Amino acid sequence: MTRNPRTRTLLKLTGGDAVRLLPADREFLKDLARVGLISEGSASQCHYAHLKNGARRSLDRLKRAGLIRSVYLHARGGREQVFSFASREIARAWGGELPVIGTRRSVLHEWVVSRLYFELHRPRDYRIAASFTDSDKALCGDTRPDAMYTNPDGEVVFVEADSGHYTRKQIHTKMNHWQGMPQVWGQPAAAFAPITDRPDVTVIRV
Repeated sequence: MTRNPRTRTLLKLTGGDAVRLLPADREFLKDLARVGLISEGSASQCHYAHLKNGARRSLDRLKRAGLIRSVYLHARGGREQVFSFASREIARAWGGELPVIGTRRSVLHEWVVSRLYFELHRPRDYRIAASFTDSDKALCGDTRPDAMYTNPDGEVVFVEADSGHYTRKQIHTKMNHWQGMPQVWGQPAAAFAPITDRPDVTVIRV
């Protein structure tokens, strides 16, 4: 569950200068708690679209305040900044966690999971695997998707991100394991094994 901490609490965690959080900043940080990582492009479209220069200045202000940090991601033939919380303590103050980046999960993979949240119009109960409840885990079994949410028909939808490296066998194994569950898959346009829509599977190109 996302939280909305007071500025005083955040100042204790960052030890930085005072910062005034505007409503758009708080919406951005609440979404960051939900998905762990957000690109500048998504922030410009969904949180700071009312600003002439998009998210750039606002995100720089949050970085200077010690609330977030960024890295550059090479995707879609270009380079883009992606943002996460500056520390685990700050992430938890908002009800989130830092993304787990390592040999099995790349920044690109986490970016795809985040992009799917925005492409799906920010479902209220969208939750990534790190936030699954015990009942979520029981529903998934031993193969967990990257995220899940409830669609307007009341169905739980499994969300899986392929950063472009899955083989056809890996894709079919996961799809078959979740057979009978609505699924949303995200892939870049140049994926190794492109997925086509099926009755129970929707594919989003990111």
